[in-house]
Amino acid sequence: MHRFLRIGARIVLGGVFFYAGFDKVLHPAAFAEAVYNYQILPDFLVNLTAVILPWLELTLGVLLISGIWILGSAALGTLLLAIFMGAMVFNLARGLDIDCGCFSSSASGDPLTLRTILRDAVFLLTAVYLLIAAVTAGGTLGLHHYWRSFIFVVYLNDQEVGLVRDAGEIERFIADLMERCGSLYGMKVEPEQQIALLREYRPGCEEDAVKAKEALREKITLVTGAYMVTVDAVPVLPVASEEDIATIIGLLSSAYVRTAEH
Repeated sequence: MHRFLRIGARIVLGGVFFYAGFDKVLHPAAFAEAVYNYQILPDFLVNLTAVILPWLELTLGVLLISGIWILGSAALGTLLLAIFMGAMVFNLARGLDIDCGCFSSSASGDPLTLRTILRDAVFLLTAVYLLIAAVTAGGTLGLHHYWRSFIFVVYLNDQEVGLVRDAGEIERFIADLMERCGSLYGMKVEPEQQIALLREYRPGCEEDAVKAKEALREKITLVTGAYMVTVDAVPVLPVASEEDIATIIGLLSSAYVRTAEH
């Protein structure tokens, strides 16, 4: 349920940012007038803001909708919305009769009112929710689904539970697992042995990946009822109890990267 709520909030907020930036990109001069009417920025920053801000909103919209860089885009979106709200509250308190410039480049389109501020407050709360969700989930850059050669996903019985960032970190992760709770073929194995096993069967390039996975599957015996830890779909360690699972989650939480969304 929470996962679908996060996805929905992300798509809605992304759509808001994309829609807000689209017309401004097409009409930078008109948007510059709306920015000038706020009477907050010095003159030399008005045109620069009118050019950069719409593209930033468009980019944020694309990132949020596509789910790339969730933590960073949620943080930046929260910051932007907080700045927008501060500027609107400031000018409403000053009694200026201006357009908010939220969704249109026109300087005489959407008047700045208390209703406008309440609407943006809802957007801000949505961004804060996404930011909190990303942080509590151990948010990362969110690029692991796109660049697997740099960040490796750790699974537990096909459930994504975390990330390791490079080959050296994989070795440390596996060594830690073996030291704390590991068993292969039902017996203890030294961390050095497990690292050697991983090195032996780690794919050297994309073409070797299938062969490496199959070879490692043959090397590891999975007992009935055990859980299998895999790194990028390559089985690396069976665990036999919920305590082992807790240890794995603890390791990922304290020493390695965890995913922002599952």
